[in-house]
Amino acid sequence: MENNFLTIGIPIRNEEKNLESFIKSLSTAINILCHTLPKLKIEVLFCINNTTDNSKDIVRKIAFENISNVSLIESEPGKMNAITKIAHTRLFKDSMNCFIDADIILEKNCLLNLVQDLLDHKNIFLVYSSVHPNQNERQGFMQKIQKTHYNLREHINARKYFHGRAYIIRSSEILERNLRLSNKHPNWGLIKGPYVDDIYLSRVIFHEYGPKSIREVTRAKVFFFPPKNIKDFYLGQRRLLLEIERLNLLYPEHVYIQKKYFKKKINWSYFLYAKLSDFFKYLPYFFIEEGTRLLIRFEILLISIGIIKIKSIWNPLKTTKYGKY
Repeated sequence: MENNFLTIGIPIRNEEKNLESFIKSLSTAINILCHTLPKLKIEVLFCINNTTDNSKDIVRKIAFENISNVSLIESEPGKMNAITKIAHTRLFKDSMNCFIDADIILEKNCLLNLVQDLLDHKNIFLVYSSVHPNQNERQGFMQKIQKTHYNLREHINARKYFHGRAYIIRSSEILERNLRLSNKHPNWGLIKGPYVDDIYLSRVIFHEYGPKSIREVTRAKVFFFPPKNIKDFYLGQRRLLLEIERLNLLYPEHVYIQKKYFKKKINWSYFLYAKLSDFFKYLPYFFIEEGTRLLIRFEILLISIGIIKIKSIWNPLKTTKYGKY
């Protein structure tokens, strides 16, 4: 084994509704990983970040009783602050670094599959899990159309960047750098630096290690709760598009990646050979997504010309903050 150390970091911000289920799934995944790779040493860091609910108490009560080598730390507000605090605080300084959102459920072999895939592919810098909408509850209209989107995504809009729900990086050197801040463009709040870890890291890793340095591990599965209403769907899209604009200003050397490689392109020709029902199932998602993005682009225009200032982009998606395992 190339690397015998793994640091697992979990940023926590008001996750009390899902924490018990998440910790149970994490404990199971760690046990399977340890059983299969007994030489691997693991530390787990829960990082409280701007939390106002009982998340801290739940971690102390459940995680400390069910998982070995656990620590509880705190960071300044913001997920990027939590991620970098974990990278600087970890005891295993030469470890692989795994980051997991606390509002998901891990399939029992998820961590094992991620670790093994990274160890088996020496040219890969980052591996990430596949995502699957949770099926354990009755689904509304918004969740059904998002399920269609995820089922068809590989065929019509293959992902070139990674999502931040569960991933492992080979080295934390990128996270130990000082994040770029700027006093320019005050309407965009650049003095606070990057906000969203997966958008920022996708661009940096792609730029420095190449397009084949990021790899999805399809057999490493996590289950999540899609937004149940249009408001939360809108807030998720808003977070994405506003952060892209902020990063374009902070890191102009990465703009080419967004335009050439990460820009969304729909492969409509897929539907010429697919079931006609797939086409009609996908259309509602497409029009709702395009409609929300049009509204967000108008907000971006107002910010860019100085009419308004950017407001918080990390509004909680309340309908994704629950779950039972």
